[in-house]
Amino acid sequence: MINYTPKHQIKIGGNMSKQGADKAGQDISFGIKFLFCCIGIATILGVLLWLLPDLLALFLK
Repeated sequence: MINYTPKHQIKIGGNMSKQGADKAGQDISFGIKFLFCCIGIATILGVLLWLLPDLLALFLK
């Protein structure tokens, strides 16, 4: 009987390096900030367009 113990284990999807984790965290953080900026801009535009007829009527009197 032959016992074989490999010197190197193969890990698929192994541990992420600290630099890789930092980069992934920065990418996620940027994505969340971008999402909130887009939601804020869309909300402001929506409110302005919603109130635009009333504002025009007020200024045109």
